Amino acid sequence: MLYRPRQTARILGTGSFLPGQPIDNAAFIARTGLKLTPEWIERHSGIRSRYWADPDLTTSDLAARASEAALSEAGLSADSLDRMILATISGDWPTPATACAVQAKIGAGCPAFDVNSACAGFLFALDQALRGIDTGLERVLVMGAELRSRWVNPRDRRTAPLFGDGAGAAILAPAAHPDEGFIGIYLETEGAVEQLVTVPAGGALLPTSAETVAAGEHFITIRDPAELTRRGVDAFVTLIRKACDGIGLGVDDLDLVIPHQANLVMLDRIFDRLGVPASKRVVTIAETGNTVAASVAIALDRARRMPLWRPGALVALASLGGGYSGGVAFYRIPADPEVTA
Repeated sequence: MLYRPRQTARILGTGSFLPGQPIDNAAFIARTGLKLTPEWIERHSGIRSRYWADPDLTTSDLAARASEAALSEAGLSADSLDRMILATISGDWPTPATACAVQAKIGAGCPAFDVNSACAGFLFALDQALRGIDTGLERVLVMGAELRSRWVNPRDRRTAPLFGDGAGAAILAPAAHPDEGFIGIYLETEGAVEQLVTVPAGGALLPTSAETVAAGEHFITIRDPAELTRRGVDAFVTLIRKACDGIGLGVDDLDLVIPHQANLVMLDRIFDRLGVPASKRVVTIAETGNTVAASVAIALDRARRMPLWRPGALVALASLGGGYSGGVAFYRIPADPEVTA
């Protein structure tokens, strides 16, 4: 489904937060005891380091830090926000929404809620924000935050090296012109009977028990990494092409592409098939690992400091996640990007 808002939204500020010190591959291997080499991890994933939060930090802490950075850049106070939307699958607790904790920590007073669409969560949260701006909201905070290290099995060589912790945030407000800001967003979900990436237990299907904990069924599980890579590349390429067709653009029209940072091997195959040159790619995975719903939000914050982030440039934010769900948002950088109110 393609949504083209009548009142487009622009970015007033972004922020990101990565907890603690980076854990390089050698330190990761020493911590977990896995029979791997740093070179093997980098060759198979493109990841050289990741961040794992200390035990006293929560997902809401990370989201609050990223949000405070975005508010500071925008020159706004938290009490000026009309809505807060947090994309996460690493909530502080099953209920209530972790966004409620973030609201309290930053001193906001607006409605706040969570979105769960796995790695595509930030795009789904962004869609809700754009619809809010289109119907009268003035300032919306969109966040992606994850503490996936808490759900990683340190004995699983297929998943443990991949995931990291972090958060990113963006503040949106109405754009001055209809051809600037977020001009459209495309979302899709194809509910699959066969789930290749899951946390099997802890829900209504398989409630938490001593047996599920002992069996390791609360960890991230990738059933078939090779099949996941094959399907993921095909689905991501198709997703971006369909989104571009829907909004009447070609992939060549994009000046910058900010994808979900899942695996560099996958990203290189996706970009090569789409014909996106290295100069237009925003890639952060080598430093951050896969931060799931925070991935695109963190990369967006980095991208706004790049030379290609210039007035008039067309940016695509794209993500594919479990379920599977996917999204692509198109952002035309406004002519006056420094104006924040």
